[in-house]
Amino acid sequence: GIGNVKSLSAGLAFSLFKSDNGLYVAGNNFYGQQCILDNDVGNNVMTPYKLENITSTDVATFEAIKTSSFVMFKDGTVGGCGRNDFGQLGLGVNLNIKLPDRPRAGVGFIPSGLPIIKLGVGPSSESAFFINSVGDVYATGSNDRGQLGVGDNIDRNLLTKVSFDNS
Repeated sequence: GIGNVKSLSAGLAFSLFKSDNGLYVAGNNFYGQQCILDNDVGNNVMTPYKLENITSTDVATFEAIKTSSFVMFKDGTVGGCGRNDFGQLGLGVNLNIKLPDRPRAGVGFIPSGLPIIKLGVGPSSESAFFINSVGDVYATGSNDRGQLGVGDNIDRNLLTKVSFDNS
């Protein structure tokens, strides 16, 4: 079975669960936000499905946003899958990503090369933020109202450093 659930996150019509036994997904997978291919389990996953290539001990945290998912691993790398029309996965393209049990393929190039220690996302968000081990903040995704804090309202599909210099 799934074992004791330790944490969970919900997006729009889908959910992620971490238990002692691994990372599980349920609900809608139209954009690949569960990091599994539709032909494995269908478009809607009606009962928790275990992601085979991820162990519970590898995962530091995970987050669901509107129609995408992020998994932060204990080594400071971050993987993502799902809807990517605004570049919210930070991969340099605006294509949806359906990876079979493979969020380890990574969220875009982390410019500093330093481990990520914090994810910043919201359940209805189409943007994502990352903090590295020295406190630098990077943003990617929808920016129509300047929400990325990068000085304009142009969407980003690569991680872009947020500057906090007010001078």
